[in-house]
Amino acid sequence: MDKNAQRLASHDTNPCLKEHNSSLKCLARNNYDPESCEKHFSNYKACKSFWNEVKRQRRLHGIRPLLPPPEEREAIKIKFFESGKIM
Repeated sequence: MDKNAQRLASHDTNPCLKEHNSSLKCLARNNYDPESCEKHFSNYKACKSFWNEVKRQRRLHGIRPLLPPPEEREAIKIKFFESGKIM
């Protein structure tokens, strides 16, 4: 497995691993017809957008690491759903 594939397959570096795997499983179940998996793709895209915005906000506020560790992610999602704000 190459380095990029390892990064994508790790929950530590890919907060959207569940959504990524769900999209791949959907494709496999539906004979690789992308139209059948639009909901999965949309969910994955929303997840990636959310975490990219988290990283952007953390960069702007000087918070490192840019991607929060897995144990902090649930609290960030809860705060966002409650307040509509990432920071």
